[in-house]
Amino acid sequence: TGRVRSVPHPVPLLGIEGDPTPAPGPAVRRAAVGAHELIFGEHDGLDAPLLAMARARVSDLQRDRRLRGFGLCRVAAQASHVTWQLMAFPHDFAPTACAAWRDMELRERARVVAESPGGVALAAWAPLAPFETWILSREGVGGFATGDDDVPLLLREVLGRLERVLGATTLDLSVADGEPWRLVIRPRVRQEAAAAALGVAVVGLFPEVAAKLLRD
Repeated sequence: TGRVRSVPHPVPLLGIEGDPTPAPGPAVRRAAVGAHELIFGEHDGLDAPLLAMARARVSDLQRDRRLRGFGLCRVAAQASHVTWQLMAFPHDFAPTACAAWRDMELRERARVVAESPGGVALAAWAPLAPFETWILSREGVGGFATGDDDVPLLLREVLGRLERVLGATTLDLSVADGEPWRLVIRPRVRQEAAAAALGVAVVGLFPEVAAKLLRD
């Protein structure tokens, strides 16, 4: 489309040519078969057309029976245009079903950060970094019930809350496969940043505390 473009990565990590069958021998070796593409959106590209483009590209790549796993991540280097990278692999990703966990979180509400009609932002129950937040659909195990608009709306709200608590902090954004799929926001938070947000010296940060800080 005019707003969003998908192009092959100029230096791809995976190539579409080759046989993904593991080579014989004591070590398991595969040819680097797959796809590696760049998706550009206007500005930060945090909008429904970009997600629709990613879905269309995955649907097209799924026609290649060799490709079974797909990953999407956001790359934002300083002084560079923000891009999303789409990769297709010849193997499945391990399933990470979280629908039951999400339903429990919605009932207990201790780690709910923000909500929209079709989506919810939750503080990750076992974060790899303080204030790690997941955005996922409120119902079922598929996509967002009310359309992709819920994703950028919730994302902007969570980014605003993170900026209020942490200031200008670098964020890593990625899409995690699973049931349902989810957008992962992982701040690159130094311990002193987390301590400043709490007002006390800390070693770690419980997700319930992070959720309360982001809500309040």
